[in-house]
Amino acid sequence: NNAVTATTTWTVNNSAKEGQKMVKEVSKLMLRAYVAEADNCLRSLKPANRDSMIERLAKTRETIAKLGQSMQIKISDKFHELKVSEIQATSDFLKKKEEEKESDKEIRAQLREEEKVAKEIAVEKAKLEKERLKIVTALKQMQDVKADEQDEKHLSGIQEMQATLDSIDSGLTGLTERAANTKAGHVYVISNVGAFGSRVIKIGMTRRMDPEDRVKELSDASVPFKYGIHALFFSNDASGLETALHQKFTDQRVNLINKRREFFFVSPAQVRDALIELDGHVLEFNEQPDDEEFRQSEFERLKHLPPARA
Repeated sequence: NNAVTATTTWTVNNSAKEGQKMVKEVSKLMLRAYVAEADNCLRSLKPANRDSMIERLAKTRETIAKLGQSMQIKISDKFHELKVSEIQATSDFLKKKEEEKESDKEIRAQLREEEKVAKEIAVEKAKLEKERLKIVTALKQMQDVKADEQDEKHLSGIQEMQATLDSIDSGLTGLTERAANTKAGHVYVISNVGAFGSRVIKIGMTRRMDPEDRVKELSDASVPFKYGIHALFFSNDASGLETALHQKFTDQRVNLINKRREFFFVSPAQVRDALIELDGHVLEFNEQPDDEEFRQSEFERLKHLPPARA
């Protein structure tokens, strides 16, 4: 009985009792209208429109106060505060659910990426081990030749075989270290002029053996043109370098809410300078990546435009 306030001196046909009954019934009707609108606000609620839903409910409260002015009927401050709190709490809950959903999606994508990395490393390792077995067998055969039958060419061949074996062993050690070091990988700097314009750069990190495979996957993910590559930069701490770049350009994020979206309003030159500042070993960086598909499409589109009038 505290949700609605109203006058207690209203009379109907000079009857205070009938007046109180009428005020109570109208108050109940007004309250139902207010609660129904509050429920509608909750049903339509999204984290992005919280303020507009609170404003919508406030206007409903104002309208009820105007309609019930003769009986001084209005929704109480306390009840309205509770309904606003309900909207705020629900909005926070929905936002948290969205964050958890996005986080789960990111974790699943990361697990898929790690599986691909593990498979690539396993394939490369099997290939090197197979090659190593061949070299070891051939080297043993060459070393088993009697000393008096070994000439200079034969000794040179043994040295070459040993050098190849050392190289393969080094490669196997490197693969083992790379599999163990989850931070090692390539930082990629890419753009898609046809999809996002010339002012947007994507900065990410991949542990794939061939980082271009990751860029190709992104190019197949519902964008009209393939991504152009500005840089594929290997680092033993690619994860840390990626984080440092993201922090450096945090104010230039395209999506200021979801930090997992790795798009930034920066120029290729700005990213290049940041890479040099953070690492100092940038040997190759393309200011103008391959965006041939987009340029050819624009050319074809221009060909079909009607001629300009004089």
